[in-house]
Amino acid sequence: MRYCVLFILAFLLMSPFVRAQEKDKQEEQAIITINREAVIVHVTVTDPANRRIIGLKKENFEIYDNNVRQEIELFSDSEPNKVSLGILFDDSNSMHEKENKIRSAIEGLNKIKTYFGDANDEAFLCLFKGSLIMSDFTHNIPALNILFETDKPIGGTAFYDAVYAGIKKLKEEGKNTTKVLVIISDGQDNNSRRTFKEIRDLARETGVIIYAIGTFDMNDQFGREGRAILQDLVDMTGGRLFESTSIENACSQIASEAKCAYSIGFYPSDTPQVANTKKKESIVHKIKIKLVNLINLGLPSSIYKNLKHREREYYIGKD
Repeated sequence: MRYCVLFILAFLLMSPFVRAQEKDKQEEQAIITINREAVIVHVTVTDPANRRIIGLKKENFEIYDNNVRQEIELFSDSEPNKVSLGILFDDSNSMHEKENKIRSAIEGLNKIKTYFGDANDEAFLCLFKGSLIMSDFTHNIPALNILFETDKPIGGTAFYDAVYAGIKKLKEEGKNTTKVLVIISDGQDNNSRRTFKEIRDLARETGVIIYAIGTFDMNDQFGREGRAILQDLVDMTGGRLFESTSIENACSQIASEAKCAYSIGFYPSDTPQVANTKKKESIVHKIKIKLVNLINLGLPSSIYKNLKHREREYYIGKD
């Protein structure tokens, strides 16, 4: 099972899609305030078959902040993103009962070739069950193997605690603008102190993109509940949910999307307040993206009329 996680880390960080995008330190720390600091939104555009659409330009996007159209002042479609990556691996009893699924995932990952990654990408690994075991950020993937040396699948499942801790680590320690959290789990929780609401609020503040590789059983009630939780997490952050049986394909698409998503930036103006948090100065802002002027892309009408896009739904601004 340890090889499954290490192969995932290796593939995501050493993907052939690896390129780089420079950002200053202010942008790298969740640039989401309203006092003329830019809001950066990473947008993935796909066709109806979930194939990534490249070649879109600034004029093909409109962005709205609380239903007020904003001027796009920063745009990138060619310079890929440097990524701070977190991997959360559910090491609880419920996962080990699905050993056959993990084994098939390892077999698929063993076929993946080794690629050279960008030296600026970084990753950490977190194993969770009733408690958390978390590494530091590193470029040395094999060193993460030490986490498995004395680990045993005992205790409950602190799923929410792990997700919260992973987002928090990306927020506080991640050096890159693009912050991605990949969760390998069935979504079940029975031992957390944190709540889904706390995760939601922190994700909005951080701008992290969450992907999930699910190992749930849809024939089981707990499996369906776990899937719903994972789906909510990826939907609100602009990520995507994959099944563990397609893990090789999932890793390929995660790497492609995380490294090569469109980056859109704007300086918020004239945005009405939607909701106050407990802190008076913090305001939730809803993001909306529209794809426009697509007729000249050279795509069949059946494609460009049905393009899909994914991005985070909200950010936290401060007035």
